[in-house]
Amino acid sequence: MTRQEIIEIYEKRVEEFSDLLDITNHRYDRVATLRLLVFVFGIVASIYAFRHDYEIGAGVFTGAVIIFLILMKIHLRMERKKNHIAQLVSINQDELEASEFNMKDFDTGEEFLDLKHHFTYDLDIFGAGGLFQYINRATSIIGKKLLAQWLSNPEKHPNTIEKRQTAVQELARKFDWRQDFQAYGGGKSESLSDREQMLRWMKEESFYSKSFLYKALVLIMPLIFVSSTVLWLFGVVPYILPVGVFLINLLIVGGNLAQINHFHVKISKRYRMLSKYSSLFQSIEKERFESELMVELQESLIVDGLTSSKSIQKLAELIEYLDNRLNALAGILLNGIMLWDIHYISRIEKWRDRVGNRLEIWLDVIAQVDALISLGTFSYNHPSFIFPAIETEKFSLKSIQLGHPLIKSQVRVCNDFQIDKIGDLALITGANMAGKSTFIRTVGINLILGMIGAPVCAQSMKFSPINIYTSMRANDSLADNESYFFAELKRLQRMIQLLEDGTHLFVILDEILRGTNSKDKQTGSKGLIKRMVNLPAVGLIATHDLELGKLADEYPNQVTNLRFEVDIKGDHLDFDYKLKTGISQNLNATFLMKKMGIME
Repeated sequence: MTRQEIIEIYEKRVEEFSDLLDITNHRYDRVATLRLLVFVFGIVASIYAFRHDYEIGAGVFTGAVIIFLILMKIHLRMERKKNHIAQLVSINQDELEASEFNMKDFDTGEEFLDLKHHFTYDLDIFGAGGLFQYINRATSIIGKKLLAQWLSNPEKHPNTIEKRQTAVQELARKFDWRQDFQAYGGGKSESLSDREQMLRWMKEESFYSKSFLYKALVLIMPLIFVSSTVLWLFGVVPYILPVGVFLINLLIVGGNLAQINHFHVKISKRYRMLSKYSSLFQSIEKERFESELMVELQESLIVDGLTSSKSIQKLAELIEYLDNRLNALAGILLNGIMLWDIHYISRIEKWRDRVGNRLEIWLDVIAQVDALISLGTFSYNHPSFIFPAIETEKFSLKSIQLGHPLIKSQVRVCNDFQIDKIGDLALITGANMAGKSTFIRTVGINLILGMIGAPVCAQSMKFSPINIYTSMRANDSLADNESYFFAELKRLQRMIQLLEDGTHLFVILDEILRGTNSKDKQTGSKGLIKRMVNLPAVGLIATHDLELGKLADEYPNQVTNLRFEVDIKGDHLDFDYKLKTGISQNLNATFLMKKMGIME
């Protein structure tokens, strides 16, 4: 399947789901109108019937209520369907926008941006136009957070990477299921703190469900109230008896109000979030998977024959019932009749005691599936991208036609690149704008994609998982009273410390020590490279300093010279962005300055 065919599929789905949404909206409106008519007719007919015959009136009223409730249930089901279809329209429209690299409506992941991270800032992983914004399709905050973690700390274990690759390949084929999963989770509110708050609450000690006194009160007091009320209606006891029981129930609840409020505030209004997760769990449970990782995740959602979706939906319903206490009138009536707050807190505690210890595992499943779906969509959207092989015996990176995944295929220039062992360094020289920085980012981003289990932008690639460390755009910090130069030195110092500690690093450096004079910069750069060849470093160093290329003569088995050239043809520059061996010969700064009138 070609990229154009994929775009046409998204266009067709936008059209089909938009038409279906129009039909569903019309049906939804008709049911709403019918429900209103039944409500009005029921009231009018019931009043009229009651005037003539009490039994007929009761029958009309009961029939109207039943029909109204049936229509309400149908209406709610249609509303869920309508929202689901609307989400599918939005998902496919977004994919069409993404195909044109229009990412303005996609999450940038700015909250994960860390200027001091080993590589994410330099390689444009987070922020507007970054890799995260391009591949993230997570429908839950926990999935989004996990994907960010994968990108910030890529997997190093080959078996885990291969399991992810197989899962991503399977999910790429499950087009309809992927989009349904996204639609179930889309458009529903959720906060970053929800998961942590729920998990902390799960570890708290239960009180009401384990108290013999309150278990007895919850069972006995409602029975006493109902019995006394019936006896009063038949004139056996005075009205003061059920009223007294009602007030006693309120006093019991009132005496526990502080504890009840403390409990309720931790889980209040979590119904929408839990209902969303229940739908996602159900989606995973019902699907048939073949990849090892997806089967493992699916199986972890079932405990003692009880599925996670039903368990979470049950908790959501219990919380929704407890939330009725937020209505002052309902709260007084329900607590006075049946100790509502204590009753439902006790039931929620019983749920927590029975299956609450599984919640963290279940939420992790949602997060993993959500993140894997992002990678599956990325794979589907780029049929020409390949899943790299993994070298486990020794470090190696071999790639053919390696390109930057965030550059349009029409203008993307791909290059072959190979580096064979720890201790090897490739020095890349070239003129301004010749492609050095883009290329070293290309290598870094594809290494990250490969380690998280995603396809890479290459014709073929084989690599060894390794830690990545970059120094490309060190920032000065006025708050820390640091200059640009000192900030870069601190970053390089940290790199050397890691290498001396024995950490193997794939190093990507761009124009070392640019914050000092040319002589000092050259001396310092040579010293750094000589230090690195004796440490477990491997990687790329881009530089304008052609003198550094002479280090290949000093370290012929470790230092290699590569270059990007520019041809000056008359009054314009010609860039081919093709990687070649050797040291760059042509420079363009003076030419550009003259052309722009900066110098004569």
